Amino acid sequence: MTPTIVGICGPTSTGKTSLARRAAASFEEVTHVPMDDFFKDAKDAPMQGDIPHWNIPESVHLDQLVAVLTNLRDNNAVEVPLYSKPLSARIGTQTLRPSPVILVEGTLIYSSPEILNLCSLKIFIRTTADTILSRYASRINDYSTGMRYLTDLVFPTLDEYTEHYSRYADVILDGTLPLEHSERDLFSHLTKTIQTIYSH
Repeated sequence: MTPTIVGICGPTSTGKTSLARRAAASFEEVTHVPMDDFFKDAKDAPMQGDIPHWNIPESVHLDQLVAVLTNLRDNNAVEVPLYSKPLSARIGTQTLRPSPVILVEGTLIYSSPEILNLCSLKIFIRTTADTILSRYASRINDYSTGMRYLTDLVFPTLDEYTEHYSRYADVILDGTLPLEHSERDLFSHLTKTIQTIYSH
């Protein structure tokens, strides 16, 4: 069978990675591919002043992510990078093997026409600046730099970002609600997708 690729896109701190990890842990039919592992090293990333600009497509090796997704869709095992956010650098590789559902998630995956074409189901998580702020603040090490990143780079373009990328979505989840709500909705869509795969 040909794997089905499902995408989850949304702003930072909307729970994309947490949802995908929970899905991969709950469904043996799901392989998780995080876009974050394809970020460029900080030394190669585009800069906005003295801050790496992680919120634009040029900060990600999207061509490599497309190649990985294509290989998995074609039922090939593939080596993928492991990325350390604290170090802002790659620290190794791991092997991913195909499964009935390939779940790819990240803030910028829908900026790639190739990834949009590969995804049979496209999910977007809509949220607010206040929700991002409360979640982001609880997980950063350098509070001052993190707040500058949000206020200088994320929040000024949040409405434009949401309007642009949400238009590609088949399903929109409410990221202002507790993560369990999005988990329930995601799991429901994954269950239907898996049932459809096995019914053919």
